[in-house]
Amino acid sequence: MVEYTASTRIDASPEVVWSVLSEVEAMPTWTPTMSKVAVLSPEALGVGSRVQIDQPKMRRAVWEIERWQPGTGFSWVTRSPGVRTRGDHVLAPTTDGASEITLTVTHDGPLAGVVWALTGKRTRAYVDRELAGLAARCAERIGRP
Repeated sequence: MVEYTASTRIDASPEVVWSVLSEVEAMPTWTPTMSKVAVLSPEALGVGSRVQIDQPKMRRAVWEIERWQPGTGFSWVTRSPGVRTRGDHVLAPTTDGASEITLTVTHDGPLAGVVWALTGKRTRAYVDRELAGLAARCAERIGRP
């Protein structure tokens, strides 16, 4: 198993951060790491929903939501031969009313090490850019530059 975790503080309430994060189809408007996100499931987003994601320099993938907890985060999983990839988005309030967001990408399975060797540098950069984009969109949403 290989894993990369990054966190940042966002000077917006968890409600604001969740309102941005949970609009998954809008992610390409605030992070350059996703070129298209399409919800494939007809029902409202939740456990079992499937989402297709196109990312620059990555293969198109269908992710299934495994954990959906409004206000606190979600996790989704995609599988390819020999590897299972999980993306965790964890949101927590800070004592001063802001938010701490933690993103984790985990690869497991017999080919996890190979996949990480091929994509690890890009994955780390994408996670970091996603955090920066999320923080910027939340600042816009609350009217801060």
